[in-house]
Amino acid sequence: MLKLLKHDLKNSSKSGFIILSLGLIANILVYYLGPKVTDTVNENFYFNISGSTLSSILLGFSILVIFGAVIGLFYLIISTFRKDYYSDRAYLMATLPVTSKDILNSKILFGLIWTLIFMVSFFLVNLISVFIVFDMSNFVYAFRTLTQAFDMKFISLVFWTLDWIISTLTVLLIAYFSVVATKALFKESKTGYWWILIFILVSDTIAFISNKIFLAIPKGFSFVGDGIVDYNSAFLNFSKIEPNTGAEFFKDVNTFLNQIFNSIPIIPMTINILAIVVIYFVTIKIMDKKIDI
Repeated sequence: MLKLLKHDLKNSSKSGFIILSLGLIANILVYYLGPKVTDTVNENFYFNISGSTLSSILLGFSILVIFGAVIGLFYLIISTFRKDYYSDRAYLMATLPVTSKDILNSKILFGLIWTLIFMVSFFLVNLISVFIVFDMSNFVYAFRTLTQAFDMKFISLVFWTLDWIISTLTVLLIAYFSVVATKALFKESKTGYWWILIFILVSDTIAFISNKIFLAIPKGFSFVGDGIVDYNSAFLNFSKIEPNTGAEFFKDVNTFLNQIFNSIPIIPMTINILAIVVIYFVTIKIMDKKIDI
């Protein structure tokens, strides 16, 4: 498995870092072409939007490039898996002494590693850009305000990170399942692009089921208060807050944000975990029994 992972990472490194570099360059340009943060005497935090038409066009293009980089990452991850079934490499993979489980596990790690590389890179570039482009007094003020508002506990950060991993695994496994399902169902297809339709159908089905159950049971684990948060009540109370500049308004907003960011929705996470388990074993079963190279 690790040899497969190392081989895939090596072969994808050039394309991956080209996509990443384009995305990061576009991200940096957004800070120099986009709105600038200014401050007043009383530490009011607001954006001052100004610039030429050319700057606005370049800004829009940079944002498109960033989205393109994200799509490019997804394409890189999926195309690496598809090569095992829709290229000459398929015959080589069929002769290697590796199991379907080894292949799938290596591709899961491959997708997670590249996703993590992209996320950390974009985080660092945004952090450095903020320090360089924005006036530091504004940044410190904004960061302090957001920190006080969210008041995120360490355990909440751990669970949100776990939720991100689970969500990423869900998307990867749905994509991999879609590829092998396409290969099993459309054996004569030389391109196998039906996987896109299967991916959309499976993703939407899981999202629909998760949303329906969540609407019926809008509960979450809370790391503050009594341990359970009712999202319907939380958002209903938030909708009743009257906007103003008074201390009471900011206190109510902070209370709402504290509830949301220090809780984990039970239903979506549970549905994703169940989806991961089911899709993982179904995918291996298809790879073992239903696919002919």
